[in-house]
Amino acid sequence: MAYAGPDLALKGIRPFLDALVRVPSLQWLQTCAAGVEDPVYTSLARRGVKITNNHATAPAIAEYVMASALDCMQQGAERRDAAMRREWCRLFFREVKDSKWFIIGLGAIGREVAIRARAFGAHLTAVRRDQKTDSAVDRVVTYDNFMHLLPEADVIVITTALTEQTRDLVDREFLDHLSAGKAVLINVARGQIIDEEALREGLQRAQPDFACLDVFAVEPLQEDSWLWAHPKVSVTAHAAALGSGVVARSDDLFLKNLHRQVAGKALLNDVTSVLHPSGVV
Repeated sequence: MAYAGPDLALKGIRPFLDALVRVPSLQWLQTCAAGVEDPVYTSLARRGVKITNNHATAPAIAEYVMASALDCMQQGAERRDAAMRREWCRLFFREVKDSKWFIIGLGAIGREVAIRARAFGAHLTAVRRDQKTDSAVDRVVTYDNFMHLLPEADVIVITTALTEQTRDLVDREFLDHLSAGKAVLINVARGQIIDEEALREGLQRAQPDFACLDVFAVEPLQEDSWLWAHPKVSVTAHAAALGSGVVARSDDLFLKNLHRQVAGKALLNDVTSVLHPSGVV
């Protein structure tokens, strides 16, 4: 058995996963990641290795989302700039109460975001593969039937897995549907879900008005990327999950699954059966 814990996520999980491919006796891998789109996971699953993922990061990521949204809606950057200039500047801000949020993907992370945004009084729309209702949100729509609703959006949070359906989901057509000067776009999922060139063009039209990005198509983000210095973009280094409780929750899940593995019981968060041939969940 193997545990790809949070320490590996910080230092680089890839060498560890590559090493596991060369371990014929491996029976089970617990990863600290929520997303298992890396083809290594599929390769291991095809060999009969059980793969369990991790939702211990969900509360931390949800708090990151709320902090990002609040900072944008309350003009945090403008407030800080005014304070640096010692300027007594009283700024109006947008309230979360009665704002309209679109959560794209309603897994563990999306649900934690919904819980927190609802506590602030937001109206919540979830975008998912099926239209099964969910008590965590006010409305559920499917991927093939949500674009016409996007002009309503005040905040769009991307928490979905990277699949062939969601790759480049946020493209020119998507951004064209946003109301100019209104929407805050937050991506805590995978960078490949956003067409970054389409985003650059959209920001010029204030569609979206601001983008908070924690993930990128190429990571680490290249030094010459336009995203670093854009006044309408905030950049963080794939750090939304680095909350103070993540390590303890991740270790706790591993230990629970370890006891289950030894006892021959079903493992928690077993995603082996849903790994597709493309390596995408």
